[in-house]
Amino acid sequence: MSIHTRLKIIRDELNLTQKELGAIMGRKQSEISKWETGKQAIPAEILEDFIKVTHLSNEQLIFLIQGEQDGKEFHPKDINDHFTTAKVLDVHNLFQDEPDLSNELHILSKYPEKQKRRLINNLIAIMKNERE
Repeated sequence: MSIHTRLKIIRDELNLTQKELGAIMGRKQSEISKWETGKQAIPAEILEDFIKVTHLSNEQLIFLIQGEQDGKEFHPKDINDHFTTAKVLDVHNLFQDEPDLSNELHILSKYPEKQKRRLINNLIAIMKNERE
């Protein structure tokens, strides 16, 4: 199995589309596609970015680069669990660094459901627009 295929396996396990991974990495969806299909080599700096944004553990990194080693089994679910934990920690750190944001989101959590949903949808749309 090639590194390109393993990159796709990891992205799939993280429940990210190529477009979403591209947005997180500051890259285009077409670049992600080329790396996953092997149409373009994956530069070292791109691997570094991928590892940083996906929060791969050392064992997961070895799988990405070399494939399964020494009879150790690869468990894709572990990647998702690790990534989810890291995302929660990233958000927690953001709230510590930005108390105003934390306070506003806390207030938002107390809004009536319909109003809360509308504001969340607007916030998501603004953030997606900023990435494009």
